[in-house]
Amino acid sequence: MEGRVGDMVSMAVPLAVPYPPSRHLRLEGLDEPVMRRDLDGDNFPVTWADDGLLYAGYGDGWGCRSVEKPTKLNTGMIRLRGEPPDVTGEEVAIPWYGGGAQNPNMKGCGLISVDGTLYHFLRRQVNQGQPGEQRRQVAAALIWSHDHGATWQGDTAYTPDSPGAEGMSFFFREADHAFSSPTFLQAGQDYALAQDEYVYVYSPREDLRRRNDHLDLARVPRDRITERCAYELFAGIEPVRGGSETGSSGRPRWTRDMAQRAPAFAFPGYVGAGDVVYWPALGRYVLAQCISWEPRAPGVQASRLALFDAPQPWGPWTTVGHVAPWGGGEDGDLRYDPRLPAKWIAADGTSAVLVFSHRQQPDVLNYQRLRFSMLDGKENQTP
Repeated sequence: MEGRVGDMVSMAVPLAVPYPPSRHLRLEGLDEPVMRRDLDGDNFPVTWADDGLLYAGYGDGWGCRSVEKPTKLNTGMIRLRGEPPDVTGEEVAIPWYGGGAQNPNMKGCGLISVDGTLYHFLRRQVNQGQPGEQRRQVAAALIWSHDHGATWQGDTAYTPDSPGAEGMSFFFREADHAFSSPTFLQAGQDYALAQDEYVYVYSPREDLRRRNDHLDLARVPRDRITERCAYELFAGIEPVRGGSETGSSGRPRWTRDMAQRAPAFAFPGYVGAGDVVYWPALGRYVLAQCISWEPRAPGVQASRLALFDAPQPWGPWTTVGHVAPWGGGEDGDLRYDPRLPAKWIAADGTSAVLVFSHRQQPDVLNYQRLRFSMLDGKENQTP
């Protein structure tokens, strides 16, 4: 059932965050989370398509359990109808990327609808050899559909008879694993609220599944998303004469040289996948981060949620708020991959529904409503 309105969590912040409080938006609290056992999977990159529906990729799941599959899928997709709490799911067919023992470990990470086309990034994940060692992301593939998932184009699909993921043609495959876990900036339905003609892509600078240091940023013209050569990389801010290099008035620099790229966001040791959405009521961008804590006990790990905002996709960032711990109580848990579907942001900007994954309740879609205050440029004093 839907969480009770007004349920709150502690907003105490035991860890210093490298960005000042936002003067525009403040996180006030969260309703109780809702767990959907009929929508099976994790990660859930989500986008609002031109047909009015949400599309969500998933990993490690059965998707809509009413649809029979030979095994749990590494990568699948569902479409979501309705508004919380009355949400229903339908399966969307995408190319087979394995599951069970035949496992190339391709996971959906970024999904966007632009001008009626769905674009879906899949990350190639490699498990490390030592127990407890983080999985690494080493490459990314791109597939796309012009008909809401009825047919797909792009990188070679994995089938049970193929040699595995190493036989695929990857979109990003860099020596330092750059852009191996890419996500798209969301801007309204079908990218209709984009503030320029570019699509923006984020990825952790390091190749870890979690606990990275930086987010990198790329941009591509919205009509050239499938062309690798069309992508430009954020390379920092040009200094403003008499101003600060981090000031919002500085112009961004762009390059096609991976070695010249600069991070668009930094929080050493606490950066996961970057989920960024345009917040229409503010005319700003909001970044959701799940910050993992050190394990409290073997196999037990608590999480915190952190939200940031900025006037541009590259910053400068300020802090909207924290939830610490984010769920778990005394036993702790690991929540991860928070997403803010553009469709579920209130028109006045004071509430939104967050989608997330949860290791203690594995492989199902979870969501909870967040509540905000609009500050109109006032100081944000986090409770």
